[in-house]
Amino acid sequence: MRGTYTTLATQPHWQRWLTRLKDRNTCEEDTNGREVINRWLATRCPKGAKVLDVGCGEGPDLLSLAESCPQAHLQLYGIDIIPAHVEACRRRGITAAAANLEHDSIPFEEEFDVVVANQVFEHLKNWVWAVMQIGLRLRPGGLLVVGVPNLASLHNRVLLLLGQQPSCIRTHGMHVRGFTVPGLRAVLEHEGVFRVEEVAGQPFYPFSRRVSRVLCRLFPEAAASIFLLCRKTGDAERLASIESVMRQEEFRLA
Repeated sequence: MRGTYTTLATQPHWQRWLTRLKDRNTCEEDTNGREVINRWLATRCPKGAKVLDVGCGEGPDLLSLAESCPQAHLQLYGIDIIPAHVEACRRRGITAAAANLEHDSIPFEEEFDVVVANQVFEHLKNWVWAVMQIGLRLRPGGLLVVGVPNLASLHNRVLLLLGQQPSCIRTHGMHVRGFTVPGLRAVLEHEGVFRVEEVAGQPFYPFSRRVSRVLCRLFPEAAASIFLLCRKTGDAERLASIESVMRQEEFRLA
């Protein structure tokens, strides 16, 4: 069986398809989930809402959200580990600060209505610490949107079946965590800290925009990235219990 998979993976037509599976640019719909974030939040953000983006880069997600609901007059905040990104955000009118999400607290005194963590947790070994800090600065009933690459996506399953490295965790890449919807939900809903209200997926490799949109609606948990809309329903400090367990497990395996 192993020989069969190896033979398949070396055939020219499979090689072309594998290249498409590994290349994020083959799908026209890959906007890092901004369409999903805007759809969820544009009608849910109260007027004057304080929105924090952790791992904000130069602020594209925040600016896109503000553009999608100008009547809300959102107050935009961002955190990033790269000083140049922080400066770029400030030039764009975003209140921004530098922080390392693996061990720093949120460097703002404000209580936020919405927090966005899009395409960031996969870069963090100690990602539960970041979730706990987010929860501490999120108001009761506030919203958290999480977006991460999907280890269980269709294209990653095919790549693994053919003995190839999944695209979301490369041997030489910056991603150190792999996520699925059940695994992510289990941590976020631990001790009732958050309640997951909606799940979406985007895009669906390696298909065209039209096909991708249909497949994402039908099978969101098999899309290239998964997005969870969560509401804060409990005390974020309860996440300390699961964070300590993860620390002990990582120490044991080291």
